[in-house]
Amino acid sequence: MLAHEKMVHNGYTTGSLNTAPDHFTGVSCPLPVAVGGNHEFTFCYETGPVTGAPFRLGSRMPENAGKVVVQRGQLLFMEDISDSSNQEWQFSGNHMINVGTGDPMRINGQASWSAEETDNGDYMIRDTVTERVMDAYGTRNNGSIGTYTVHGAPWQLFTLIFNE
Repeated sequence: MLAHEKMVHNGYTTGSLNTAPDHFTGVSCPLPVAVGGNHEFTFCYETGPVTGAPFRLGSRMPENAGKVVVQRGQLLFMEDISDSSNQEWQFSGNHMINVGTGDPMRINGQASWSAEETDNGDYMIRDTVTERVMDAYGTRNNGSIGTYTVHGAPWQLFTLIFNE
């Protein structure tokens, strides 16, 4: 209450303060979800129109042949390709949006990505905050995709698969 009283009596006259710009429109801040007694990370992200055709992400790692990236909660996995829209992605600024859920791709709360084409036409999916890249090495034992320092191994290379 003292803070409120101080603000009321701090010398500002009527009309001397400006309204801040709108910073709620076009931003989504989902509530955290409790899963098995643990709370998943939550984050805010800018929403906006998706661009381009939907695509799937395949990994160049030989063990992942015929599989594509799918989001399950905070984790990404490789699963057999199907006609599920949960395996499809579209770009929206620095986000890759899941067509099935409408949620951005995220790993450990990070949702800002860039897709950088390599010399051979594959892609590295780079976390724009940490500069680490998406790394499917953990999927060799049915684990999840993580991020790692760039080294260019096949488990860091992905292909964009478009519907025909």
